[in-house]
Amino acid sequence: MQLVVILFSLFISLQVFAYPEMIRHGYINCTACHVSPAGGGLPTAYGRSISKELLSRWGYEGEENLLHGAIKSESVMNWLNGSQEVGFNIGGNFRYIQQYINSDLIERGRFFPMQRDLEVGFKWNQWAIVSTLGYQYYANANDEFDTRRYYVLYQPHEYVSLRAGRFLPIYGLMIADHYADIKRSLQFDQGQERDNFEVNFIKDSWSASATYSQTPQSALRSLDKAVSAQINYAFTDTHRVGVNYWKSESDVFERSIFGLTGLFGFTHELYALSEIDYQVSETPGGASTSGLYYFHRLGYEFTRGLHLIAQINGSQSDLDQSATESVGYGLGLNFYPRPHFEIQALWNRFDANMDLDMGFLIMHYYF
Repeated sequence: MQLVVILFSLFISLQVFAYPEMIRHGYINCTACHVSPAGGGLPTAYGRSISKELLSRWGYEGEENLLHGAIKSESVMNWLNGSQEVGFNIGGNFRYIQQYINSDLIERGRFFPMQRDLEVGFKWNQWAIVSTLGYQYYANANDEFDTRRYYVLYQPHEYVSLRAGRFLPIYGLMIADHYADIKRSLQFDQGQERDNFEVNFIKDSWSASATYSQTPQSALRSLDKAVSAQINYAFTDTHRVGVNYWKSESDVFERSIFGLTGLFGFTHELYALSEIDYQVSETPGGASTSGLYYFHRLGYEFTRGLHLIAQINGSQSDLDQSATESVGYGLGLNFYPRPHFEIQALWNRFDANMDLDMGFLIMHYYF
């Protein structure tokens, strides 16, 4: 029963507007379409245009803009999209989920909000300030108004940026599917944002980041300090591989993570996302545990805006204990009917010492 509850909770997670599968169109880095160097969050003016031209099935002229193009003034839109030297950028996400779980122990359906966030940014020359404002959903408590992510971004050079604030550190695939073991189990899930200082270098085929981070001060958990790094290399316009490293320490344990990632755009329709991580955790008493975590997705866009996806999501938190192994096989659809809209349907079959089926339907509206 405990395993069912844990797996069920994996789907009570937030997502961000990030689509690394766009590498199949030659977008090897995230900065073309997003303000954040890690991707996700506020889209740039160019990112909005791509959401209509390449991502969505249909769209009329200007529909990708704020309020679906209701604002016609080009000067106002430049100001709102932050595409001038000084300007505002406004975005946000509303996401709801219909969820279903079926096992030998439980059958249950549920509908609830995952995310209700407004995100605003202000740009001034080489500086940008970004913050979210919204409600956090809690299953057994009242929703709370929260600012989960905020940062100051400074770009002193064309290829270099500095970022400080509260957000998810750059590690591994920056995918929106935070139920994945490479996110939730490794503590890179939404709701686990940290206080960070980050340095990014992005030039042509190479990109690299280095981060110092720590958990927010709280009486409920010990202070956890970490350093991390990521290096990516794109060996064609549509293929990128990366290496990742994470080292953190707290009063409870120390852990090191070594990871490999890959984004592969085989054609404009066929793509793959892959990550594998090896974690070593050590307690103050000297006990050490090694674990393996992985996520592999194959996608095919058989008509613009409609994707068939197949994936494997798995982990074994203790390689010496076979009972800790869990593997989920998923099959589903992603549909982007028009700019601002996304629908995802996915069915997962878990093999975790018991038969477990989980399905969900996500309805996402982004500004």
